[in-house]
Amino acid sequence: MGAYINKLEAAKVEDDNEAKMLEGRDIAVVIRARPLLQHELDQGHIDVTHAQNPDFHFFENKMDFKGSPSFNSEINKVDHAFGP
Repeated sequence: MGAYINKLEAAKVEDDNEAKMLEGRDIAVVIRARPLLQHELDQGHIDVTHAQNPDFHFFENKMDFKGSPSFNSEINKVDHAFGP
């Protein structure tokens, strides 16, 4: 394993396209959100994800300790995002 890491470190290049072609560095992160199913909609579920390539948004509705509604959102950057 150490020889492999040394090989990668020795092969460092400044050009990003060349760096992506090095072994072990050619991974794309792809995420897909599915639409809600009909029975989920019938039960009143809400969609808590939104894909806007290259961002993927997660939403969370909850109540704070005083009983007031609060809203949290998280945005993750990925290579490709698909879905509603």
